[in-house]
Amino acid sequence: MSTDAPTTPASAEAFALPDPDPRPDGERIAPWRVRAAIAYMQANMARPISLAELAALADTSVFHFSRGFRNATGEPPLRHLTRLRIRKACAMLAGTDLPVARIAQKVGYRSPQAFSRAFERLCGCTPRAHRNRCSKGVDLSHCCNDDLASP
Repeated sequence: MSTDAPTTPASAEAFALPDPDPRPDGERIAPWRVRAAIAYMQANMARPISLAELAALADTSVFHFSRGFRNATGEPPLRHLTRLRIRKACAMLAGTDLPVARIAQKVGYRSPQAFSRAFERLCGCTPRAHRNRCSKGVDLSHCCNDDLASP
């Protein structure tokens, strides 16, 4: 019976585990940098956030940050930011009486129309419809669920 592997290792490298992420280093960024970028998004969502800001926070180029963030989370950084904003808006619509226009401002939208379009695209209903359903106790498990902001 012949085997290709030696029966006694010549060095410790013989038992080294393969890298769990086979992508080249240029396609990854450190997990702490991803967490820092997400924390920054959450803390600053009421104002415009650029890719350049996030890349500078991660101390990398915009290209490498975008690529690494997408590889780490499964979505581009600005799409993730949109999801975070809409998820916060869902909670505000359900838990406050603030006007939709004020909620739009608080989550970083310049106009209520832009906010409504983004909200409807992700949640499948308008912000007002979401608020009305929340007040009537309608099951909203399909709308603004935990998957909305999950990496």
